Amino acid sequence: EYLPQSDRLHAIAFLLGGEWVPHYEYDVRGTPCGAALEKKDLVIFADRVLEVFPEENDLRSMGAVSYMGAPLFDEGGITILGHLGVLDTRPMPDTERYARVFRIFANGRGRNSGASGWKGRGGTAMNAREETRAFFHAIVRAASARKRLLTLSLLVGERPVAQRLSFLAGTGAMAF
Repeated sequence: EYLPQSDRLHAIAFLLGGEWVPHYEYDVRGTPCGAALEKKDLVIFADRVLEVFPEENDLRSMGAVSYMGAPLFDEGGITILGHLGVLDTRPMPDTERYARVFRIFANGRGRNSGASGWKGRGGTAMNAREETRAFFHAIVRAASARKRLLTLSLLVGERPVAQRLSFLAGTGAMAF
């Protein structure tokens, strides 16, 4: 969750070395996360991220070598609500492939994905009203029964943290 008044990020979910880190919040100035927020797009440091951000002590203590991150926008694609980032203790190979998949989870197809943006603490628009949630569940069940549903999930361990559903129709698809 991005806190613009203090230029900080507050982690809603942060997994480090296989352990959940509660209550993690930090100033984004001079960090790879800050670079992604400033650019308002995906940034990738495939190797030697600490050479680019030598003063970033949190990354140093985590043993970070590579980083990929992007801002999460509101439904209009303008206001930054949060951030999705991945760091690794090894270089990231095949960054082009990783970037394509990463963009799916960070606002659909990228910065201007409109209504597929992150909804924040309030949950998804699908849960806003019971009728909407019930309708969406019904069409998901129907599409799945007809083998017209493609599901892509991002898991942390066994826990889903993001999901994209594509309803297949003819030669095209509509995704949520």
